[in-house]
Amino acid sequence: MVKTDTKYRHEQNALIMLNALRRVISVFSGPFMTAYLIRATSNNLASTSLYYIMSYFVMGICFIVVAKLFKHSPKINLLRFGVILNFAYVLSIIILRDSVAEHIPILAIIYGIATSCYWLPYITFTADKVSNKEQTDYAVNLRNITCIVETVIPLVLGGIITVTNFYIASIAILLVSILQLICSFRLTPDTNARQTAPFQLTSVWRRLIKNRHSRSCLLSELFIGASVSNSALGTIMTVYIVYSFHTDFALGLITSLTTIVSVVLARLYRHCHGKNNTIAILLASLISMLAVFVMVFIGGDTTVIVGNLLYTALTNILLIAREVCIYKTARSSVVGKSRQTEFIAIRECAIELGRVFSYSLLLVASLIGGTAILNATIVILTLAIPTAGIAYINVAKCRK
Repeated sequence: MVKTDTKYRHEQNALIMLNALRRVISVFSGPFMTAYLIRATSNNLASTSLYYIMSYFVMGICFIVVAKLFKHSPKINLLRFGVILNFAYVLSIIILRDSVAEHIPILAIIYGIATSCYWLPYITFTADKVSNKEQTDYAVNLRNITCIVETVIPLVLGGIITVTNFYIASIAILLVSILQLICSFRLTPDTNARQTAPFQLTSVWRRLIKNRHSRSCLLSELFIGASVSNSALGTIMTVYIVYSFHTDFALGLITSLTTIVSVVLARLYRHCHGKNNTIAILLASLISMLAVFVMVFIGGDTTVIVGNLLYTALTNILLIAREVCIYKTARSSVVGKSRQTEFIAIRECAIELGRVFSYSLLLVASLIGGTAILNATIVILTLAIPTAGIAYINVAKCRK
């Protein structure tokens, strides 16, 4: 265990708490929003896919625009602005109520801008306040805390929606967004708040592509966006649960079970991180891929539960490896302290590109129709899981 200065430990705890509250909102805007849109649009996957395509497209563009505008501004102001926009997003859902499905473009744009304004400074704060030696411990603690939150919140939201309605759950999430804003005041301005170097996206891009380590990191972001992190594959898993068990409480219960297993596996990964890291990532990638295939091509309520459990829990290991990769690359000499903003914008564009690609495939499959087309889409997206795992292994090799 690495010893940490008291001041930085408090700030790291504040970052973890801020992330945990954001995860509460993400659970709401993720599986439950997906389930709501599917029902509101009469099981129209095309509308749901369009919502996420617009969200992540806007997100990618905004990461570049925001990075350029705020490179010379205190990042804490940008982070709080992102939190306020999260509030506006949830408030819009409350105001629109039953007409949410009719205003998908508006919600998608607000969500895309809010997310980019939040995550850009958050990642910068993490790189500034967590040293390289602390990255693995910090990443595991972060995942464990958020997984605990994601164990409780799905049950609570699922119960609220099942007993009352989606509107009441939205009001509860609105209160969470207010708590997130309050928590942001526990952070002090980052030391990299005002940079003197100009915004040079193109030159940083060329430098990242020339370096093997950073190139592998960006490639892994592309595949992780297509298969694991808020990808269409996760939406498909949600659809299987909704179709099999019909209630939001069942969706919350299964989500909670998977996060419990995720916490256990994350702790095991923490102990094997190092010499056995390559084996852990490879096994997690392959088993999660097989779990999706079994769920889709064998079917049945039991396989839906087991498939979701293995997919979520094992890909959680890839997400931990991803966080470590991001933090170390951001602090490396390839990026440099004055170029972290450009790196974050480029990295986010890579992962948003993967997400847009995955939902574009789902959109096409929905418009064409037919089980064979949908299954082919699932196979393509699932194969991106081990591809992302191999990319992370290459990153680790580049570090040696």
